Amino acid sequence: MMAMVGLLSPAGFTLGHIILIVLPASIVAILIGAFTMNRIGKELEDDPEFRRRCAQGLILPPPNALGDPAAAATKEGKRSALIFAFGIADIMASGFTGWKPIVVVGGGAMQPLDTTLFIQMVMLATAALIGAACGVPASDIPKSPLLRLGLSAIVMLFGVAWMANTLLAAHGDLIEKTLTEGVH
Repeated sequence: MMAMVGLLSPAGFTLGHIILIVLPASIVAILIGAFTMNRIGKELEDDPEFRRRCAQGLILPPPNALGDPAAAATKEGKRSALIFAFGIADIMASGFTGWKPIVVVGGGAMQPLDTTLFIQMVMLATAALIGAACGVPASDIPKSPLLRLGLSAIVMLFGVAWMANTLLAAHGDLIEKTLTEGVH
């Protein structure tokens, strides 16, 4: 939903407009999906194929399925989820027009901070706070598979955007002329 705020805020849509559409649609979709999936298949403990595969060691039972204490949430995990929820709540609150942070721009003019930039700043600050408040060893962060995938995606996206920008800057007139002639 916050991505929609970032995409649609330049067109004048606020979080309130988006919530009016997204919230009812999401509730209806979740209820339909939950009722449908509740009727399909058997419970795992009653499924003979699941039991056979577990007995053969082909699959492992889901963690905490039998009250496994090793799968219980730690206090650090709960704290990190709470910090993340506060970060999301901060972003959602900023989606309302009157609650956006105001910044000084060129010439001393005051204007609301761009939603996309605000989301990036809050999520980065939230990640740093989670790392500091939840005892995450700093040496483990670069080893995280999710961080590696995310950084790879960023490099690829910026690479493609940079390449396209360079191409358009160097050959924009030729591209515009060719497309204009093709349309007329």
